[in-house]
Amino acid sequence: YEACHTLGKTIVDESFFNDVLLYNKPIKTDSAGYLKDKKLTQAEVKALCDETSTQAIISLDQLLFKLERNAVILGDKTLLGQIDVQVAGVYRAYLPSREQPLATIIVGDSLRWQEYADDLKELNLILPNNDEALRETGKYIGAKSAPCFVPHWENASRWYYNGFSSRWKEASSFASVEKWDEATTRWKSLYEHAKGKDKARLASNLALCSEIKTRLTEAFDYATKSYELFKQAGGEKDTLTIIQKSYMETLAKRLQADNKLKIQYGKD
Repeated sequence: YEACHTLGKTIVDESFFNDVLLYNKPIKTDSAGYLKDKKLTQAEVKALCDETSTQAIISLDQLLFKLERNAVILGDKTLLGQIDVQVAGVYRAYLPSREQPLATIIVGDSLRWQEYADDLKELNLILPNNDEALRETGKYIGAKSAPCFVPHWENASRWYYNGFSSRWKEASSFASVEKWDEATTRWKSLYEHAKGKDKARLASNLALCSEIKTRLTEAFDYATKSYELFKQAGGEKDTLTIIQKSYMETLAKRLQADNKLKIQYGKD
């Protein structure tokens, strides 16, 4: 309950969805099968959406805890009490129009409580009981999982390459003040006549311009061209090749995430 309730509340606080409802009845009723990770069927998802007048379902398909509670006597006869809770689970997002889940999120983490006391009675008053510890862990994992279901911004480092010619410097000047259209025009003109590593650097710069303009497919294509050119010029182990490969993989992940958003919210 706490993992679902906190996830829903955290998503609501982001003010992205019109509304988020908590379905209070358990979907799984087989108490012997709680260790099994079982997906919702498309029929179940459709029925839930119809019943609740919603457009999508986020389901906590599995959640497992391991709790250890210990107390040890220190040298001055003070008691040190400790509770460790490990948690692992599987959230899934479902759309009634899809047979398979839209996304599967595997979550896992741990929480620890540690307190000192003069005796066991005092220690038990200070530390949470087992039920409280499990509930707090459920709240923690629910809040931590929210960014997986709501679009959000993340800071990332990007770069562009400079050159010595006046055309290169002109393009870099436009980029430094975020006039990306002007920088694109000049880098593209240079790219058409460049060779080797210069062409690779320009392709990388054009990938950056396209990414900033959210033309992610175009950005990925330029980044791939840049990677291939760097590899031809310096080999797979060259530093510039490795850096460009990392950028190419980052763009591939952005493309995948963008495609999921389009499925959920439309192309606009």
